[in-house]
Amino acid sequence: MPNEEAEKLVAKGQEALANDHDYLALTCFEQAIRLEWTPLACSCLAFCIAKVKGNYQEANMLARKALDIEPNNPVHYKNLGRILLLAGDNEQGILMLRQGLRYGERISIVQELEKLGIRKPPVFKSLPRNHPLNKYLGMFLAWLGLR
Repeated sequence: MPNEEAEKLVAKGQEALANDHDYLALTCFEQAIRLEWTPLACSCLAFCIAKVKGNYQEANMLARKALDIEPNNPVHYKNLGRILLLAGDNEQGILMLRQGLRYGERISIVQELEKLGIRKPPVFKSLPRNHPLNKYLGMFLAWLGLR
């Protein structure tokens, strides 16, 4: 039987996250987990731990645990993708967000992807994107307003 108080805390935490009240959300999810462990509360708590505390390893572990239990829940993919982005692993973060698109909740995941923006093609297509010529010449041309 689901704990109603835990469900209310999770809903309050999600609302707090939507309004950028990260510390309130963290507290709500921690209290919800104490009352009843659910994959949703665990996944949201993981994102809060990464965002507020900067503990990406613990957050990654919790988010993957929730994802293993409910692999068809797009919220878990979104939270794990956001954790990976915060940790600096953009490639895996984007991959997780895109995988979450398969399972629904498209609007919030698409918004996360749009925040990242669209990259312009490299200046020299024959060189890798991270090559110093592509990197610094691209920054210089952008600074001049030519790109």
